[in-house]
Amino acid sequence: PDWLKQLLSSLPSGVAMAGEESEDLEALVPSTRAIFGLKVADADEARTVSRVGMSTVGFSLLLVLDFVVHLFRDSNAMHWLSHLVIPALLIAAGSTAVIQRSPKAAWIFHVGSVLLGLTHAVVLAIVALSLLNGDTEAAACNIRKHCPGPKAALGTVAWFVVVSGPVIILCLYAAFHSQDFYMQLRLGRFLGRADHRSNNGEASVAVVFEQDGPGERCVDSSGDDRNL
Repeated sequence: PDWLKQLLSSLPSGVAMAGEESEDLEALVPSTRAIFGLKVADADEARTVSRVGMSTVGFSLLLVLDFVVHLFRDSNAMHWLSHLVIPALLIAAGSTAVIQRSPKAAWIFHVGSVLLGLTHAVVLAIVALSLLNGDTEAAACNIRKHCPGPKAALGTVAWFVVVSGPVIILCLYAAFHSQDFYMQLRLGRFLGRADHRSNNGEASVAVVFEQDGPGERCVDSSGDDRNL
């Protein structure tokens, strides 16, 4: 505003410079970002974590809903509760990856998401083959521990298809972006410096090393790669 500019111009030069420096510092300091209550480093990580988080919440809610439906149908809580173990472990691994900035936890989440999605895809393929052969009861038996009757078979298969399709898509979506987050964490752990020796007739050297890693890796412009 004009009144603020006039006020700053009337202040002593030292005070005015201090105000400008504080504004510059505020511009340099990144704002704190949090996704699902988990702090992230920058906007790129925020987008990646948001995508992974939303897809994880999506397939977890679908699997919980599937658990509730089968619980009322079969009254076998322990069997269907076991289907929620992997989603729970994935949520724990994903949270650990963000909180502790752990590439290992991010990779565990990535592999687990792929396995969960592929497991549902394989079962869905088996069910589809049974349906193509015209055997709805056999398809239902591949889904539930106890084979349902002829009347309940069609509903069981239909519910499985409705749930498994989105679960597969969300799992693979989470796996894709969790690999991106894993790479962001890995690259964030690397530091580098350049050592130019052109005056002595030697090639320029780039040194890249991982924080808390065993050593440094030296790469010169000729393509030689060696550990230090």
